[in-house]
Amino acid sequence: MIFNSEPKNWQELQIYVSKIFTDCGCENQIEKDIETVRGKVNIDVYVVDTLNTPNSIYLCECKYWNNAIPKSVVHSFRSVVSDSGAHHGFLIAKKGFQSGAYEASSSTNLSILSWNEFQEMFYKRWLETMTENIKDNIYLMAKMTSKDIPNLSSSQFEYREKIVIMTTRLVSSAWDGTEQINKLKIPIIYSDINPHEKIKFNSKYDFFHYVNKRCLDIIDDFNSFFSL
Repeated sequence: MIFNSEPKNWQELQIYVSKIFTDCGCENQIEKDIETVRGKVNIDVYVVDTLNTPNSIYLCECKYWNNAIPKSVVHSFRSVVSDSGAHHGFLIAKKGFQSGAYEASSSTNLSILSWNEFQEMFYKRWLETMTENIKDNIYLMAKMTSKDIPNLSSSQFEYREKIVIMTTRLVSSAWDGTEQINKLKIPIIYSDINPHEKIKFNSKYDFFHYVNKRCLDIIDDFNSFFSL
């Protein structure tokens, strides 16, 4: 799974869904009002998949109900998806659906999913995108540390060597953590700041966002220090 914890309420379910789409490279907005042929409707998570040509529109309805969702809710949201002209709809429920709901969504452009099923649907795309982000950031760090900066003072030279060491450690930890994920494990990696400190993550989401943030922080610090 991308997240290891269940959303605590309906707002958090919306946020988690939005985060997954953001990581997959999609533009999205929580609680967006849209116009349909029957009037204005508020959409829990409105998504524009800009990686498709032409762009695809997805509508997401998040139901944090303690009971299974009945087919009447499916019929209602299916109409919204159709009336809006969206390419696909996702009805995501905490407790799943009643049996009639599956028949109501059959042969339509509406997917009805539990929270875990939604994660599974987008897991491959999410993992590929986040792995590519790490590769891109590692390339930027390698390019940064290979820059020819003339006339370094002793303090500048020491700082550069420190950054090179931290970058090497972070790259090693990033690949180690990615390999652990490929083996369906939650990563435990060594810190790039303190090589004796281990960092344990609660989810794969936390790992990728930590590593990518560390990459960008190191790049920003380096460029700021040398006024690049």
